[in-house]
Amino acid sequence: MNYQIPIKTEGPKRNHVLAFHIFSGLLFIAIGAVAFLSPLVLGVAQANQGDLNIIYNMINWIGLAYVILGFVIILLTIMRSKKILRTKENMLLRIIEISGLAIIVLYSILQQWWLPAAYSGAGLAGLILGLYFEYGNKAKKYLIIDDNGILIQKSGMSKKILWQDINNIIYKNKIFTIDCRDNKLFQLNIPDTDYFEQNPVVEFGLNQIKEKEHLYQPDW
Repeated sequence: MNYQIPIKTEGPKRNHVLAFHIFSGLLFIAIGAVAFLSPLVLGVAQANQGDLNIIYNMINWIGLAYVILGFVIILLTIMRSKKILRTKENMLLRIIEISGLAIIVLYSILQQWWLPAAYSGAGLAGLILGLYFEYGNKAKKYLIIDDNGILIQKSGMSKKILWQDINNIIYKNKIFTIDCRDNKLFQLNIPDTDYFEQNPVVEFGLNQIKEKEHLYQPDW
């Protein structure tokens, strides 16, 4: 037998999405401020030797642009939070953030500025990972039950539980509960009650647990 039951998946929490945007804005401000203020810091240091000479180049002005962009991202996130949470607006802002950091990482590597490349690269990796979890969670996932056990599909990886490792299964109030022999408990939101009424899923599972309980091997 093989049962494939849709699991209700939840998108990212509102606070997590907004926090990632604010983090991006702060990162842009920090990186841009370093680039923009470096000539001033160097000029003041030289002034102690009697020569004040502050020279700005294109990179320094681009740094100022990143500072402004960072403040704009933070203000948009705070003032237009409801619209930012919509898929289209959120994706557009994510593309801007990821592109901005990618440019910094690439330029830093070309200039062999390893420290800026490292922290901007870490920020870029965090944004890409956050984007994956934001939209990967929306993909349809299933609880797959067959003769070998139960497969729980998750973002990034799946969890396979063999029948001999399960103590009991219950479906009640749209929640499917898997009680494992190692005291682990898995609960999945499955709103399709008709599927359980039309298919003997729980009965099949309980029979498999009883038939294969002798195969259980404790970890200790």
